[in-house]
Amino acid sequence: MTNQKLCGLAEPGIVSRIEPGPAPLPQLSEGAIAAGVRYLSSQRRGRKWSCSRNGSDVWTTAYVLARLGEVPADFLTHRLRQQIEDSLDWLGEAQTPGGGWSFAPEEATDDAGCTAWAILAFRQHGRPVSSFARGFLRRCHQPDGTFAAQHCRVNSPEGRKTGWPVTAITIRALGIVTSASAELLEQGFRAAAQWQPAQASGLFVCADILDWQPGATPESLLNEVRQMVGRFTAKSALEQALLLRCLARLRHKSMWVAAAELGQAQEADGSWSGAPVGGPAMFHDPVVSTATAVSALAMRELQPGIYFGPDLPYRGLGKV
Repeated sequence: MTNQKLCGLAEPGIVSRIEPGPAPLPQLSEGAIAAGVRYLSSQRRGRKWSCSRNGSDVWTTAYVLARLGEVPADFLTHRLRQQIEDSLDWLGEAQTPGGGWSFAPEEATDDAGCTAWAILAFRQHGRPVSSFARGFLRRCHQPDGTFAAQHCRVNSPEGRKTGWPVTAITIRALGIVTSASAELLEQGFRAAAQWQPAQASGLFVCADILDWQPGATPESLLNEVRQMVGRFTAKSALEQALLLRCLARLRHKSMWVAAAELGQAQEADGSWSGAPVGGPAMFHDPVVSTATAVSALAMRELQPGIYFGPDLPYRGLGKV
């Protein structure tokens, strides 16, 4: 890492007024979450979750495990809890000698995105996180503040191209943010403001940033996130789930409408379909969409949020 100023995400450092929370989780949402969790349990293949559209079993398993860790324990059956523990063991066995995780166990090249989600999966379920995994992510840090998808791409044009989305999730996994990283993310949002995102990638970045501890996130970056979320129109169940997740973090009043629309999009088998066009193949997978949806519906009720109302930020947000 460079000598830039670091802020620990694990340190709250914020005291702000708390307004009364919303009404208890509606029965409709409880039923939707339970059905979605049952679907995820039924889709486990062997010791892992597989992506049906040419995705990565490692990434998909880590992602599902991380999202299930955000769902209240009451929705997890004894069988599913056993499945989760077994899949965590499988994920641990898939770690490479380099310290990270690759998109496929047979691949030797570690990937920062897979590694970040694996770290979050272990953390969400109370498992220790290997220092070698964190070390790999730190080696992906670039001088401009972003993170390359792979260590071999640091300082390369390919690394810079993938730096924006990878940076947000890597910062969440490492628990640190540099001033340069925050500034680069702000620049990415300002550049994206010139067009309407057609894929879920932009909302993934927003959701990852909103999952940082608020005390380490500059208010200017939060405002850029809020503006992107405000102008995003969801075109699929996955995007609707990501949008709801962001609105719940921002505590925007429209999250109630987004939650109702997401519930209406649920299939009879308890799943949600993926993105219709564009984006990585894994974004099209119903397992990924369903994991995102159940965690977003649960988050709507459980998280205190960063904002209260459409445009009222905390005044005590920490500066990077």
